Amino acid sequence: MSLSLTYTDSWADPVGKTFVLGRPNAKGEYVITLGGTRWLIANTARIPPGERVTVTGLAGEALAVSRA
Repeated sequence: MSLSLTYTDSWADPVGKTFVLGRPNAKGEYVITLGGTRWLIANTARIPPGERVTVTGLAGEALAVSRA
């Protein structure tokens, strides 16, 4: 039995992960796909696209982020 993590396992808990915020979709929503799961981003701080952000927790069903 292997104890190594798979790519999907490494994204099971996105809190603490850092990424570059992309542009919002046509609905004005920020969305990212991590490990095959599509996440809505709660961009309450109005961080502009292109900035590095860190996932700080969950805001309902969305990921809360702050500037990295």
